[in-house]
Amino acid sequence: MATYIYTRCTCHCLDVLFEDIGKLTWVKLVIDNVVKIVTFVIMKPIVLALFRKFSSKDIIKLAQTRFAYMFIMLANLLDERVYNGLRAMIVFVEYTRKKVLLKPKRLKRYMQLC
Repeated sequence: MATYIYTRCTCHCLDVLFEDIGKLTWVKLVIDNVVKIVTFVIMKPIVLALFRKFSSKDIIKLAQTRFAYMFIMLANLLDERVYNGLRAMIVFVEYTRKKVLLKPKRLKRYMQLC
């Protein structure tokens, strides 16, 4: 005789778990900074073109469908190819010449995040 075990949807359980982890203060701060960086790079075509010039891997864009996606985006940002591409782009002379940063304080802030 076969026995069936009922389990809830694994994807939903993991999503709820990541959502709870994301409510921790220090995790929320990290996720917010990641969202700012990714949004900044993706929303400005000049910055995105420079990023693609320095990185061999593309950056994952934001999606609001699942909370776990934020952690996938964070893992992608920490990938060596993406991380080094961001760092190289920020210190590149052409990046500072293009007036993508309206204030010098922003450059310093983004360099601290990277």
